[in-house]
Amino acid sequence: MGDKSSAIRETSSLKREKQATMIEEMAERVRRLATAARYNATAVGNKLDIPSSSAALYWSGKRAWPIETLPGLAELLGVNVEFLMTGEKLAISTTRDRRLSFGGAPTENNDTVEVAEIDLRYGMGATFLDDVVDATPRSFSRAWLRNFTDSPPDELFWARGQGNSMEPEIRDGDIVLIDRRQQSLVMADLIWAFAYGDTGMIKWLRPLPDGSVEIHSSNQSVRPAKAYDGEISLIGRVVAVVKRL
Repeated sequence: MGDKSSAIRETSSLKREKQATMIEEMAERVRRLATAARYNATAVGNKLDIPSSSAALYWSGKRAWPIETLPGLAELLGVNVEFLMTGEKLAISTTRDRRLSFGGAPTENNDTVEVAEIDLRYGMGATFLDDVVDATPRSFSRAWLRNFTDSPPDELFWARGQGNSMEPEIRDGDIVLIDRRQQSLVMADLIWAFAYGDTGMIKWLRPLPDGSVEIHSSNQSVRPAKAYDGEISLIGRVVAVVKRL
């Protein structure tokens, strides 16, 4: 029992260290890009309507940049959100570069790629993962997809949500675009598709310092849950939602 408790504490400590490292690395990327653009912490805060005291904490890496600031921050610094969060991709500044991340430049009259649509209704509630899954290829514009992600099409798929626990962000029957290339809980409070035990879900996930993960619904009548080591397997991050009018 003592050995198991010690192992859990060690794992939690390593996860806290990893999260702190990710926050600092992202802060360093922001500082480097902002400095090159002749912005300091105060200037970035002013551009994003963030109090100077908070901007200073994000700038120094003492606190993570809030997820809601990332689109504006990425636009201000001329990069994409993925680069800010992970640093794994180069800042994309030209149409040609963006096309290369989608498997090559399209021909003059063909800007379409195929993305699989999975007939599996991830629970917003929960849906058992051993249900039959049918994949149907659908054609989409590269340019349109690049509004949401720079991952290649074979790393993306569409699925339909089911249930009302994620309303109003995702309603029953809404179509969600899932990016399987994103597999790390780098930032808190993003929407993920994941397996929890034997069920598939789409929920907000919030990693905690002790190594656990809180599972949140948008519907306030649904109580949060908490998952521990090995209980969650990430499928991908939800990067877009197509709603019915």
